[in-house]
Order: sequence, then structure tokens, then C-alpha cells
Amino acid sequence: MQVEICVERLFLNTFLTQWVLLSLVNERNMRCSGCMRRLLAAFVGTIVFIAVLWMKMGLIFSGVFLFVGTVWMLWIAFPFCDGKGVFLCLEQLVIAGIFFGGGVLLLFRFCAFFSYGYWKYVFLIWAYGNFLIWLERRLRSGKKEQPVCKARFCGSDGKEIILPVILDTGNRLREPISHRPVCVWKGKGFHLCGREEGFRIIPFQSVGKTGLLEAYFQEKCVIQINGIEKTVYHFYVATDMQNQDAEKETGEAYLIFPPALLYERERKRLWLGH
Repeated sequence: MQVEICVERLFLNTFLTQWVLLSLVNERNMRCSGCMRRLLAAFVGTIVFIAVLWMKMGLIFSGVFLFVGTVWMLWIAFPFCDGKGVFLCLEQLVIAGIFFGGGVLLLFRFCAFFSYGYWKYVFLIWAYGNFLIWLERRLRSGKKEQPVCKARFCGSDGKEIILPVILDTGNRLREPISHRPVCVWKGKGFHLCGREEGFRIIPFQSVGKTGLLEAYFQEKCVIQINGIEKTVYHFYVATDMQNQDAEKETGEAYLIFPPALLYERERKRLWLGH
């Protein structure tokens, strides 16, 4: 029995499916992956899937090849993930695939019953995928609990220090000489293992305010986002001397973390800008 497959339509269907699934996983992980990364990852995942269908491989080898390709796709979309984070994203991808795949099957039956053309079917899949992304976004925005974001440092006394983190996409502050990213600590009692030779005075400008920040160079820390950990290297942590009463205003101190720091090393390897 021979089955004719239109490669162009198979590619488009697979690419659209991969992009929707990656977007759903991205919503579960605080939108920490850019659109271009998800498009590139969906393209890679589509090529791997079509290669598995094109090459006549055994069942075991096809499964291993597809698993490695899926992990590679997730690493491209979410490069800050470690091994544990990739498998967490893989679990989320499978769950999203179950819900999305069930809806796509119903849409296929619906289009076949009403004799809809192929492009109407593609449009319905696209609309259904965007509805799921919107629904996931609404469900998460309606929850009272905030995503768990923490930064783990090694203190000057050798003990581990865990700080609450706020990811701020508007934080593009960099040290003027090395152009390394700068995190800003809001609150009192900030003492880390900063080196004296790494001390900097960093000018900053925000809405209606300018000033100077005292910053120390940090070798590394571990950032944790919803259970996914990523080690980041070579950055500065600045203390906002003019706003050290943040604990009194908000009830807790926090570290303003630039998301660009998560991609600092992968950007050079993938030749992708953030």
C-alpha cells in the first residue's frame, strides 16, 4: 500500500504545530523565549520530523532520533535550561500536544464533514492554536500566586544566599567599559562576595530620574525560574542607594534581573541577538 504525501503541506502543518506547542510551553515559563527563537526551534523540529518519515529507519532508531531532535528543539527555544529544565519543558510539551492534538483531530473531522479546503483547515488550526495560547495566558494572569524566581549566590562567608528576583525586560543597564549586564538590588543588607577590583560606579537614567549606582563584579550565580535552573556568569550587581527603603514600601527586597543575561553565552554560540 502506497500513500502519497504532499511535502509542502506536511511541512506547513508540522511547522505550525511545533510553533503552537512551543508557544504554549513558553507561556508556562513566563514568556522567557523570543518569537525568533521559537520560529527557529519549530523549523528544526519540523526538519527532524520529516527526516524521520523520509528515511526508512527502524522503530527504535526512529524513536531515538525523534527524541534527540525534540530535545535539541527545546534547547534552541529555551537555551537557559539545564538538563532538568529541558525534561520539564519536554513534559509540558507532551501535555500541550495532547490538548492541541485532540482539537486538531476534531477540526480535521469538522473540515472533512463540511468539505472545507486545505487552507481553511490551516486557518482553523492557526486560530485554535492562538486561542489556546490566549487561554493559557488568561489562566496564568488570573492566578494570585506569582512565578517562583530566585537567584542563588555564594556569600562572602562561604554560605549560600538566595534572593528573590524580578525579571525586568526593560532593564538594559550595562557596565560602560565591559558592556556586561547589570542587576539592581532594591533593599538593604546586600553583601556578596564582590571583589574590590571589580567595583564600579555606573550611571543610570530612568523615567524622571538620573543617578549613580555602586556595583560589584560577580563571577556567577544560579537563576531559578519555576524550577528551571540556569547558571549565568560575569555580570555586575548594583545597589540602588537612593531607593534602599524598598523593603518598607513592598514588604520585601528583590533583585531586578535583566533577561538578556540568560542568553549572554548562548547568543555568541548561535549567532542570534536577544
